Amino acid sequence: MPEEVGIVLKSFFPYKCKISVLSRNSGKVNLFVRSLKLSPGTFISFYLKKVEVLHVPLSPLDMHLTWIHHMLEICYYFVPINSACTDVFRLLQYSLKLGVQSSSFEPYFYIVKRICLIRLLVLLGFYPKGDLVPFISLFDDLVGVSLDSLDGQKVRLLEAVTVATVKKIDKWILSCLQEHSHFKQFNTVPFFYNSLEANYEKIR
Repeated sequence: MPEEVGIVLKSFFPYKCKISVLSRNSGKVNLFVRSLKLSPGTFISFYLKKVEVLHVPLSPLDMHLTWIHHMLEICYYFVPINSACTDVFRLLQYSLKLGVQSSSFEPYFYIVKRICLIRLLVLLGFYPKGDLVPFISLFDDLVGVSLDSLDGQKVRLLEAVTVATVKKIDKWILSCLQEHSHFKQFNTVPFFYNSLEANYEKIR
């Protein structure tokens, strides 16, 4: 197997010396690592039994850890083992970059989080209907903002998103996740959605 790069989806420490990784070319793989304690979201390279840390997400991503862990957990449960999914890997890369530049999207980064989740679920085989469909292509606009330069017009597209639409997005995402047979084992769902529910009225 050639050298691969990947993103840690889940760590089983301290119970097992094992991590679940979403690799760029090979899909989701499990690695046994005895000497490193790797946190979810860490970028690594690996070859046979050798693992090297490439990048550890830092501030301002630490302000969005619940969202990041939610994305990683969805990948952990929905991406099949050893099934190539380069598009999902790239989506996670782009989402982490958006998180680093979250200040460029304030006060609308809570919408950016949902746009990333919608795009992820589309790549996993789900598809929204009605007025949620435009959010699929909106992800590409956001990536353009983060990779090139701050484009005020693109960011202002987020201003038109109402609280009612945000609730509709959350409902659709949850309906997709509930189709998984192990949905009750998702640890991030209560934290991510309950905290948002409590803050809906503070959004506008």
